[in-house]
Amino acid sequence: MRLLDSVEHVITLTLRGRSFDHLLGALRLEGREALDGLRGDEVCPLDGVEHRVFALDDGGHTSPDGPVSCPTPRPPDARPYAWTGLQGAVPAWHPRADWGHAQPYAGAAIPCSGFARAYALAHPEADPRLPLGYFTRRSAPTLYALADRFTVCTRWFASAPASGLTNRVFVACGEAGPEAESADPPPRRRTLTELLDRAGVSWGVYGDGGSLTQLLGGARSTAPIAALVKALRGEAPMPSVCVVEPDARLPHDLRLEERLVYELVSALTSGPRWAKSLLVITYDSPGGWFDHVPPPETGEAPPFERLGGRVPALLVSPWAAPGVVGETLDHRALAQGILRRFASAYALSPRPRDEVVADLAALQGLDAPNLEPPRLPAPPPTVEEVVKELAGRAQGLGEPPVWAREAARLARPDARPDGKLPPPPRWPRPEEEVERAIEERLGRFERAAEALSSRADRAVRKLDGR
Repeated sequence: MRLLDSVEHVITLTLRGRSFDHLLGALRLEGREALDGLRGDEVCPLDGVEHRVFALDDGGHTSPDGPVSCPTPRPPDARPYAWTGLQGAVPAWHPRADWGHAQPYAGAAIPCSGFARAYALAHPEADPRLPLGYFTRRSAPTLYALADRFTVCTRWFASAPASGLTNRVFVACGEAGPEAESADPPPRRRTLTELLDRAGVSWGVYGDGGSLTQLLGGARSTAPIAALVKALRGEAPMPSVCVVEPDARLPHDLRLEERLVYELVSALTSGPRWAKSLLVITYDSPGGWFDHVPPPETGEAPPFERLGGRVPALLVSPWAAPGVVGETLDHRALAQGILRRFASAYALSPRPRDEVVADLAALQGLDAPNLEPPRLPAPPPTVEEVVKELAGRAQGLGEPPVWAREAARLARPDARPDGKLPPPPRWPRPEEEVERAIEERLGRFERAAEALSSRADRAVRKLDGR
């Protein structure tokens, strides 16, 4: 039986910037060979030194520049750095010069050996070993417990070798354009939620700090994540598709991700909709962290000629079989699978990558559900506890790094979001507003032309002595 056939509710949770080896690769060191994780002897050479992968002690592990789980500065993940990390080559361009650089790397060897080099190019003052750090079960007990019980996708790749923002556009729309890497707002595209609207399928977008789906025009507002937790517990209606977009302003600390996952899974498995639900947990991009599996080519034009790096992905459902899924997947496959399950008439248009990437709706599941809730470890620290600890560490650092400044700000009682979001941004502008702006600009040009013509006439008359 296909996994989605018996599912009536799909919850998607897309977290920030971690590679598969960085988060779940240590499962292979525990003896799970099928996961294609770390062997422990992987290296990235830099200036004659081979830097080996190493285990991080726990989610609160500290280094001279701050917590490793919230590193400062973080590994780079924009396209130029992704190209360097995967190919291991020194680029001919300055790494800070052009974020939209379309250096092609289809048809080239991908040794996945340049992560230390990419980090050194971006942050020459920092320890280049940082991107080779990986977490263990001690660091991520909740995620590892879910990996033991449910399906681990060992070949889920980011949709593009680009930043997390570009890949989140793929999550929200199933596609993105090359201009998505620029500093401008993402271009207007049809979102997954708009297509579900057309098909009459219920959906909800949940987040506590703004929403890309809302920015793209696919949602008028965003409900707080607490509202989703209530729906999972059966205390409120629940739509067919739930899109969770966590607060991007929170420090990039693994314990915060663990806490959110713990709350969602606990509410889902104890609620009345557990038997008919699927929770998809994935990450927008590898975030510059090491992974040893080269992403496949897509057959598309740059900058999407190859998938991005491999990211962690878990399928949590009573219909999800324990073990691994080896099919190649990406964020587009997630959007496409949801549409094929709930709104097949609005499936995404074919693209060359569809020959490489599997359809989430085609994945196989169990013939009968295993309704026993998973055994989760002790609850992770709360958001308030983690933020308070990070704010305490920020004291005495001199000029505090970005994560420390953000933690100190969020530690104030008035800084945490209360679920009340501002009205959706007025972008893209309505057609009549655009037309009015064009007319005003044309009017200015016409008046300037008339003034120039008048000045020219006066000059000619003066020369003629009139």
